[in-house]
Amino acid sequence: MESLEEDIQIARAKFHSLEEVPPPRPWHGTANFTCDNCHFKGHKVTKPCTVPACRGYNECGILAMHPDREVEIYEAKQELKTLTKKKPKRQEG
Repeated sequence: MESLEEDIQIARAKFHSLEEVPPPRPWHGTANFTCDNCHFKGHKVTKPCTVPACRGYNECGILAMHPDREVEIYEAKQELKTLTKKKPKRQEG
């Protein structure tokens, strides 16, 4: 029972850490676009990007640009849900 409770706490912490949104990045130009390479807003998409590529969701905070992060969040949510269902309800008497 204690092991299950620990697993639930770990799964909950993992889920909450994946849901955290990093602070927004500054704009890198004036256009109303987001670059597909570096994920800075403000690039003209027709020009090649000279800024280093985005290294992950925690760098840019744009979930739509990182579908792998969406999958991680979904899996963590499902794991938490599964573990919570295994936990027996407290009996009140």
